[in-house]
Amino acid sequence: MVTLLAPLATQSGVRDLYISEDRYLFTVTSAGVSIIDLYMSEVISSGIPPGIATCVTVDTSAPVRKFYVGTSGNGIFSGPYNLAIHSSGLEFSSYLTLAFSTGTSPAILSDYINSLSAANGGLLISSSVGVDFITNSLLGASRTVTSGSSSCVLTNTGEAYWTVVNSGIETCYNILPSSGTGVIPVSFQYDALTSVPPLPSNVINDIAVSKTAYNTLGFATGVGGFIVREMQGSEGASLYKSLFSSDNISSVSFSSQAAYDSGRVYLVGAVDMKIFSLSDNTVFETYNSESGPRGQTLASGTLSKVRTSSSA
Repeated sequence: MVTLLAPLATQSGVRDLYISEDRYLFTVTSAGVSIIDLYMSEVISSGIPPGIATCVTVDTSAPVRKFYVGTSGNGIFSGPYNLAIHSSGLEFSSYLTLAFSTGTSPAILSDYINSLSAANGGLLISSSVGVDFITNSLLGASRTVTSGSSSCVLTNTGEAYWTVVNSGIETCYNILPSSGTGVIPVSFQYDALTSVPPLPSNVINDIAVSKTAYNTLGFATGVGGFIVREMQGSEGASLYKSLFSSDNISSVSFSSQAAYDSGRVYLVGAVDMKIFSLSDNTVFETYNSESGPRGQTLASGTLSKVRTSSSA
């Protein structure tokens, strides 16, 4: 009998979450990687990569159909997406293969992976040394940053956002031409000292992007949540606002189709998760391990990452 990793609610050390197809929750915990069917509320498959898993992302675009697992010293491993979500009870450790490392071709900057984001065959990688971008045809580019990068987002239209540890956010509005050139260019840098709009803090723990008519950016900062309606090329005209001030925010996520002034944003603080209505910037709901709306509380030990489905 195959023993699956314990459900998320009983795990400690939650490191990363990714929701695919609005149904499959890929979770990275201290025990490894679990895939939970949100419709059935049960673990359907799980596995343990070589080394310690740190992050996960999924690319469901054809012909890729893979999930990627980053590790703390062993690079990035990939697994067969279709097999993992359709084989109930599967232990997929033996199906994980090394995708990228400092010794592969193309090589990446570091084997210590902090964050992954995939879209349309492209993979954006935040590591202890900087950021890498690799296409499905194995063309790549990178950018070294002195203190490393802890979080990144790649959009379906080829925009890239990544943190620079203790130095804000760098962006590339069209990362695709950089593939194969060796260097990722920077279109704009958000920071607390020189950029307009200015960040409330250069400590950025997490990034979220909601694409509607324009990009709405959510930054989890060391002193609160920060929301930007981005005006690419005219960044000084971007609208911005702070939420949940004076608290160190570890994670941020938007509801489906959220915009600067509509929908909701989820912000995880030190002791609770607050859901803000973006239409009036007020707290819509609060969750913690002791209380929550409709009797739904947060399981102890899971307050580190938030990711939402379209029902959020």
